Amino acid sequence: DMVVYCEVCGEELSKESFTIEALGHTEAEAVEENRVEADCVNEGSYDMVVYCEVCGEELSKESFTIEALGHTEGEVEIEKEVAADCVNEGSYDEVVYCTVCGEELSRDTITVEALGHDYVAAVTAPTCTEEGFTTYTCSVCGDNYVADKVAATGHSIPDKSEWVESETEKGKFFGYCENGCGYSESEIRKVPATGIELDQTSVKTKYIRKAPAFTLTETVLPEEQLKLDYEVIWTSSNEKVATVDEDGNVTTHKLGCATITATLVDAEGNVIDTATCEVNVYYTFCQWLIWFFLLGCAWYFV
Repeated sequence: DMVVYCEVCGEELSKESFTIEALGHTEAEAVEENRVEADCVNEGSYDMVVYCEVCGEELSKESFTIEALGHTEGEVEIEKEVAADCVNEGSYDEVVYCTVCGEELSRDTITVEALGHDYVAAVTAPTCTEEGFTTYTCSVCGDNYVADKVAATGHSIPDKSEWVESETEKGKFFGYCENGCGYSESEIRKVPATGIELDQTSVKTKYIRKAPAFTLTETVLPEEQLKLDYEVIWTSSNEKVATVDEDGNVTTHKLGCATITATLVDAEGNVIDTATCEVNVYYTFCQWLIWFFLLGCAWYFV
C-alpha cells in the first residue's frame, strides 16, 4: 500500500494498494532420503527430494529402485560325510552358501563307492594229519574266510635201515616221522642166537638120591636182545652118574664123573653152539659107611 499522511496532524490523506509479483521458489540441490539398501534377494530404494532454498518447501520427490544384489557364491563345503567301508557305499554333500547372507545356494549329494575288502593272506601249512589252508583277513574291517585247502601230507617214515634202536628196550627200533610231528612206528627186531654159556663149568657135588643136586643156568648170546627161535638141548655124557632135565636140573645117581652139555640149536635144528659143565659126584663119609655096611650085609648073607 502507498499511503499519504498530513505532516501536521498525521491524518491519512490517501492510500493506494499495489501488487508485488511472487518471487517463485528457488530450488536447492536434490537430497537423498528414505534409503533402503538392497540385499541378495530384495530390491532396495531411495527418494531424491528437492526443497526451496528460501522457504524450505518440498518442491519435488522422485523414488528410485535399487536392484537386488544377487547372491555371492562361496567355496564348496563338505557336509554330512559318511565314510564308505568295505561293503557299504559312503556319501557326502557338497554345499555352496552365499558369502553375504549365508543362504544355502546349492546342495549336491555325492555317492562314494564301497572300498572293497583288502584281504591279507595267512598260510597255514598242512601237517601229517591235518590239511593246510589259507586264511584271508581284511586289513580294514577284519572280515575273513578260509580257502585254498591243501590235503594233509601224511607221515614220512624213513627207510627201516635208518630206524633208531630204543635206549631202554633192546631190539626195539623206532622210525620217526621226518616232518617233525612226533609220530613214530616201531618194530621188534629179533637177532639170531650166536652162543651159549653156563653159569658153572665145573661142579663137584655129593650124591643126592632122587632129588636134583643142583641146577645149571644157561645164558644165550647176545644178551638182552630178542632172538629168533632157538632151543637148548640138555644131555649127559654118563647118565648112570648124572642126568639132566630140560630145565638144567642135574640129578646124581652114583659116584663118578659126567659131562653135562647144553646144545644151542636154531628153529631148523642146526647146532649153533655148545657149553659144558664137568660134574664130579662123590660120597660123603656117612654115605661110604652106609655103602660098606650094605656091601658087608650082602656078602654075609650070600
